[in-house]
Amino acid sequence: MNNQVILSALQSQLATKKDEIYAYETSTSEPAFKKLSEEVFVSLRENVTTLIPKISLSDSRIEIIKSAQPNSGWSAMTIYLDSNFRRSDSETKQQLFAKINWYGSSATTEDQNILNDLQIFGAVAAKLAWIEYEFINNWRPRLIEINKPCDLMRADIYQIEYNIRDIGRKITQDGISKYKQVGFSCTIIPTLNIEVDWDDDNRPYILKGTIANIKLSIGRSRWDYVYAKSFKILKTNKYKTNLEVTLGDNRIVEYTVSAKSFDNFIEQVYNWQTDLAKKHNDKMTEKFNNNYASKKSV
Repeated sequence: MNNQVILSALQSQLATKKDEIYAYETSTSEPAFKKLSEEVFVSLRENVTTLIPKISLSDSRIEIIKSAQPNSGWSAMTIYLDSNFRRSDSETKQQLFAKINWYGSSATTEDQNILNDLQIFGAVAAKLAWIEYEFINNWRPRLIEINKPCDLMRADIYQIEYNIRDIGRKITQDGISKYKQVGFSCTIIPTLNIEVDWDDDNRPYILKGTIANIKLSIGRSRWDYVYAKSFKILKTNKYKTNLEVTLGDNRIVEYTVSAKSFDNFIEQVYNWQTDLAKKHNDKMTEKFNNNYASKKSV
């Protein structure tokens, strides 16, 4: 089975897995998380203070949102779980405990929302032991259980994505190797750009193909380079390569370039021919059709 077939199979598998996790999240985990979040919010308001306007919950932190901006997502304080390790004679165990972090400000008697936040800080501090117990022994285990199926599915997705990147690298390496073989020839796809047609008295915008912006370094100076319309590999070894190059003015010139220059040029050409040219030219064509083509015909 060749690499391209493997890549197509992996991409299909990835799409299926993403559909599966989306379906599970929307039907199961998101409703369960929303229900538990509401339960934790109500419990905090009932047992700590009714001034708490809104919370953001995860299995490692509870963020209490600012009273002045309850819809902004900005937190006034955070209760988060930290850990240390307790060693016994038989094993080392992770011990969780709650910590609070708050954000400083200043207030006058007219700044009621900030004063509310201060009262919340005090209430949370007074009830921190209760919050810690509920978080560690009740809310966190349930959140982990809610997230577990999605976490397993995401692990599968991450592995497939890794495999796709790996096979993609192999395909690229194989493709570049073919581009480097003696006798290989290539006409480089022109790059499309939107330009003014100066030959037309009305000066309309046109979609014009020009030589791709891929430099072939032919000397030691940074200015020693050419742009190729096409090329053919005549001879190559690990130190240098001879190429027959068709330039923008259609002159055919033979160049001898270093291995580094050759490798860089071929990598750019391969990426352009197999991916970047289509992306760029499709984008320019769409832009032209949306903004200029109809105006030209009016």
